[in-house]
Amino acid sequence: PIALLGSIFGTGPLVICPDAGDVNDDNAVNVVDAVQLIHYLFIPGSSPPPAPFPAGGVDPTTPTGDLPCWPDYY
Repeated sequence: PIALLGSIFGTGPLVICPDAGDVNDDNAVNVVDAVQLIHYLFIPGSSPPPAPFPAGGVDPTTPTGDLPCWPDYY
């Protein structure tokens, strides 16, 4: 969550794969994503992030190109 917040507020490096930072899967990376991740990590019973979590992989719900990953992002 700290790296994601740093990327959102410009105090840290950019998230290399914005789609991975889109925790709530609304096709945007913003503070709501960090809040959902914090809820999942620290509040028992909170909903986990959507697939492909907990494994790595391609987001089955995001059309290609909406939130590209490195090296296409830079």
